[in-house]
Amino acid sequence: MIQPSSGGRHAMAGKEPVLIRLSWFVLAYHRQRTCWTCRPDGCCPRVELARRRIRAWLRFGSNRGGAGNRRGTW
Repeated sequence: MIQPSSGGRHAMAGKEPVLIRLSWFVLAYHRQRTCWTCRPDGCCPRVELARRRIRAWLRFGSNRGGAGNRRGTW
């Protein structure tokens, strides 16, 4: 499971795109309550999308041209 760094904030807070920051808020919201798209079994498509976005950002966007980015053009 994706976890933000200490204090409930991501290590790159303030440097990531707004969409990634909002994805962290989606995860934080769903830790405490459910939304109208949450299924009875506990799954939520919004949470899954937020997790995918954060993983992609951590893998490719957060290092901008580092080892995770094959082309080095991000």
